[in-house]
Amino acid sequence: MEIAIFYHNIIKKTNKDSEGGLADFSSALSFKQLKYFVATAELGQISRAATALSISQSAITTAIQELEKTLGAELFRRSVVDAATPDGAGLPVLLEIDSDREASSDRAVRTRREHFYRRLGCVKVAGLRYLMPLRGVGPVPEMDLMVYQAPPPVGVARGELKRWLQAIYRDVYRCSPDDPRIVQMLRTLPDPVSVE
Repeated sequence: MEIAIFYHNIIKKTNKDSEGGLADFSSALSFKQLKYFVATAELGQISRAATALSISQSAITTAIQELEKTLGAELFRRSVVDAATPDGAGLPVLLEIDSDREASSDRAVRTRREHFYRRLGCVKVAGLRYLMPLRGVGPVPEMDLMVYQAPPPVGVARGELKRWLQAIYRDVYRCSPDDPRIVQMLRTLPDPVSVE
């Protein structure tokens, strides 16, 4: 019943034709889109709504994007979610991004990506020449490490940065947490390390 009323109200409030009457967008809106939207709004996250509805996250994302396109409005504000331990202690979200320091055909895309993360509240670890532990032949790409944490850090203790790098190497890339590249990255950085 709630969804049916919501469905009627969306059509009534957003679909005025040029003569001030109601345009018929009911054929463009589906009950499924509204059901997914309401579940996501009530549960606060797409992943929770997907679990509750026993469907994939991508199905919900697609339906909401189609609904937003039909209505011509953004229905949810996309943001980075705070990470936390089971007891609620805040954790930083670490992002490896392609640096825009090196000349490349996609340099403009790299710059836009960094600006996007900054708008979400991320800061970059200043002066860190991040070495992604890639296996294979060829030069390692220039990378930066960005951090999202609420509130945003004003600096990072070098020991904390070392723990972050060790966790990335160990848990993401299955490398040794004592990898010599970690020492190499930290060698010239001050303590505390600035963020920008």
